[in-house]
Amino acid sequence: MCVRVLAVTRTLKGIHEDTELTPPTSDFLRLLSDALSQASRICAIEAELLAGSEARAQRDAAFQEAWGVLGALTETFHDQEPSTSAVGGQLLLETRRLLMDLAPSA
Repeated sequence: MCVRVLAVTRTLKGIHEDTELTPPTSDFLRLLSDALSQASRICAIEAELLAGSEARAQRDAAFQEAWGVLGALTETFHDQEPSTSAVGGQLLLETRRLLMDLAPSA
């Protein structure tokens, strides 16, 4: 998971540092933020589970909500201008991989 978060962070930093890169739209970045926030929520619930909590239903619901946000993020990516595809694609791919790493296994 750390590798995924690092990849997202590096890509966002690259947008700021490389003026030749075209950043995604504000709608895309807002949905990206929502997806990453859901990933954080899932991690917090996982911590509760490790501490003995019975929060499996909460975790599953949080994952489904995150997956829904990822779907909206994917749709927004497809509506972007082609010039944003390199950056947006990298962010989308790493966010998807992060959520897959967080997918409930039981």
